[in-house]
Amino acid sequence: MDLLLLDGGAKHTRKSMTDRRTDAGLVIGEVQPVNACLRVFECTVPG
Repeated sequence: MDLLLLDGGAKHTRKSMTDRRTDAGLVIGEVQPVNACLRVFECTVPG
């Protein structure tokens, strides 16, 4: 799924993607670049 384009067709910033994950209750570990446009977010579910 292309999560970069789910916000009305606009690309998300790293902060907006981080905020969405923390708002969902996830704990963010590392954020690794894949290429100039993509990042992999390592997240865990607390508990």
